[in-house]
Amino acid sequence: VANMAQAINTNDRETLHREAHSLKGGTANITAMALSQAAHVLEKLSKEDSMATVQAKTEALENISEEFERFATYVKNLLEGSFKNEVSYR
Repeated sequence: VANMAQAINTNDRETLHREAHSLKGGTANITAMALSQAAHVLEKLSKEDSMATVQAKTEALENISEEFERFATYVKNLLEGSFKNEVSYR
């Protein structure tokens, strides 16, 4: 996430695309589909170069961070065996 944030700040579309693509694929492999979809959105935005997309890229990165936190909580609960009503991560 830090690499993607820096890439957005420096308008490094190549690094942003590579990092988002890697995150998308890696999270899809472990079936963290909401996180993978969030990375897919940023991957698509990485190809665009306009001031309007800077805000969209920042929002997409914030969404990735939020999804990561949800997934991390899910994994933590899974490892601790402390699920209440939650059956799976979306």
